[in-house]
Amino acid sequence: RLFEDSDKYLLYAFDYANQALRVGDDLCERLQALRSEEFEGVLRPAYQQDEWKLIVTGAMLGMAAGVAQLYLLMMG
Repeated sequence: RLFEDSDKYLLYAFDYANQALRVGDDLCERLQALRSEEFEGVLRPAYQQDEWKLIVTGAMLGMAAGVAQLYLLMMG
């Protein structure tokens, strides 16, 4: 009997917590208020560990684009 109406109560609890905490709205407002340098400081630790992979991937894509252009110029 305790859990019969739990879905109704959980919906109210979720709505209340969402309105009371406003986590998404607060996060959005605070991130938008950051200067570019501060925003970079927030994001940098997230991708710093894999930064070398991004650089290598970018270099390989650039090389592939260059080879494709060279091929098209030589064949066309």
